[in-house]
Amino acid sequence: MKWSYKITLLYLGFVALILTLVIGSTKQKVHMVTESYYQEEIAHDAMMERIQNTRKLTIAPSITYAHDAQELQLFIPNSDNLEGEILLYRPNDSEADREILLAPTGEKPQSIDVASLARGLWRIQVTWETADTPYYWEKAIVL
Repeated sequence: MKWSYKITLLYLGFVALILTLVIGSTKQKVHMVTESYYQEEIAHDAMMERIQNTRKLTIAPSITYAHDAQELQLFIPNSDNLEGEILLYRPNDSEADREILLAPTGEKPQSIDVASLARGLWRIQVTWETADTPYYWEKAIVL
């Protein structure tokens, strides 16, 4: 076999490899952290204020996972007259995210059933307001 044929075959093999990689990468599903990242970047200062307000609380929010009951127990101090939501955020699958309304329960923790959720890493993001003061708290948990 002549060198010109070998060089041509090598070149065609390289082109086939690159095309295979390009086609494979375009079929790869990409999960964005958020669909509205630009709007969230603009609201960054407000989010930092929420986090600072949460750090000023004398009793910090907490969450525990009861393996046997397949539920999360979310405790927010001074939970009277608050409005907010809980986002169960799955970093590797945005379609699995869940939003739950924050239900004030006095001094008892709010129970969240997680039996139907996929096992693995979840970020629990809680946003609430009480007495016109906004708060934000986040915790990573492995189910």
